[in-house]
Amino acid sequence: MASTVRSGCAPLHQLVATQAAAALALLSAARGGLTMILCATAAAALLVITWVRIRGLWAYQWLAAMTGFATRRRTTRFHDLAVAAQLDDPGPVTLLDLPALPPLRMLSDDQRLDLRLVLCGGPAPVDQAGAPAISYRSLGPDVPLAHFRAVLAIRSNGLSGDDRRRAVKSLVRKLKATETVRPEADLDPGDALHESWSSVTAGGLTLATFRCRPEPGAVVSARLLTRLLHLPAAATTVALTLSPVTVLVRIAAPEPAALETAARALGDLLASERFAAHRCDGEQLPALAATLPLANRPPQAPFAAGLALPVIDHGLLLGHNRQGRAVLIRPFRAAPSRMVLVGSARCAQLIAFRSLGIGARVVVRTNRPAAWATLRQAVDDESLALNPAGVPAGSQLRPTLLVGDDGTDIAEPAPWTTTLTVLDEADPDLAASADLLLLQTLGPDEAALLDPVLDLGDGTAAALTEMPPDLVAIITNKAVRWAAPAPTFVEKVLIGHPARHIALHQNKRQISI
Repeated sequence: MASTVRSGCAPLHQLVATQAAAALALLSAARGGLTMILCATAAAALLVITWVRIRGLWAYQWLAAMTGFATRRRTTRFHDLAVAAQLDDPGPVTLLDLPALPPLRMLSDDQRLDLRLVLCGGPAPVDQAGAPAISYRSLGPDVPLAHFRAVLAIRSNGLSGDDRRRAVKSLVRKLKATETVRPEADLDPGDALHESWSSVTAGGLTLATFRCRPEPGAVVSARLLTRLLHLPAAATTVALTLSPVTVLVRIAAPEPAALETAARALGDLLASERFAAHRCDGEQLPALAATLPLANRPPQAPFAAGLALPVIDHGLLLGHNRQGRAVLIRPFRAAPSRMVLVGSARCAQLIAFRSLGIGARVVVRTNRPAAWATLRQAVDDESLALNPAGVPAGSQLRPTLLVGDDGTDIAEPAPWTTTLTVLDEADPDLAASADLLLLQTLGPDEAALLDPVLDLGDGTAAALTEMPPDLVAIITNKAVRWAAPAPTFVEKVLIGHPARHIALHQNKRQISI
């Protein structure tokens, strides 16, 4: 696999080929006749394939690519490709899911470990013209990534079993990471891969891999990595080795035309950062394998400068805080997740609508379908379903949000499937079981009911009763954040204002939903 991503040509190869061509030329001059013609032709061909560059590669490299493309099997399954990539270096590999990108010094402390970092992310769908996508993009020019995943692959350089386990355990503890067995975010183990000359199709996506070559003095900056992950693609995968620093980029799009748009954007981006992008034509399947965390280090020339890792904001943009900064929630995870909203149905509709905007499917189970009818009519595909018989399976690129609008617990454990239970009144048991709890303005009795369960500290319960009706409190791990959803024009037309109004009249609470 490694040979498929080799770049450049050693001067010795050209020297030897030139000497061979000269020898053929002398032989042709000495023999004459047919021998002269054959030797002269062979000498010319040798010089051409050795010294002629086409789209950044020598002609002999294109010849090798065409030969490999014509002779290898070009249809396989992703699981088999991942296994073959690991067999290139059969030593033990540990894969870690990183909750956030750490400072680079934390990754470079132990030189005995060979580290490979694979980043995969994507913005809200840029090729969709429906109301949810248009509305979500109007939330601001710098909408964070809709999804992001960082996987660190760890190999040891000759460490014994016990020493390796101690070194890996120490790194896991420092990074607060969790081990994983799933190497990729945009591909499933059962996906069938079909290679063409310039791309690979898999799981409804078209993928292309590129080698990134720096100009003298170019650096792999945090800005470069952030811009790469924000390319207009369904997903962008950046595979990095840390010593020396090398970069491969894989982009995925739902169709070939969108892939070409993303490829042009990648070329323009890299040119502005003093890099060149070489598309691995004829070698797309082996190059895809080289981007996997399990793959061995690709033999590229190291960059002159080191690597800087960015801070990546990602998730669903719920609103903004008092300082005007985006407040994100991360409802979708590989493990089943549960959200509980104590608030209005309109707030639930706003969350569902924005989930559609980042590419999720939404399934609503409700005893008041008329309240969702306008939203359903605004979605021109099957991304939003009311009271269907089943729930579609989710994935990182296409998660599923299951909304229970009748106040009952609808937890259905499945990967990349999140349940949102909408409560007209606070329920301490459901609130305590939530991975993510969303609260709109509470009445005093509701706050008193939830305070012992949530254990938020002095003053927080009172703040939940006094916050403005257009504010949402986000509670995770006993920490509280505040967000004002600020509906877009489209959301105001389709949903209205998502506030929850509480008034006390004759000791009876009236809740506007």
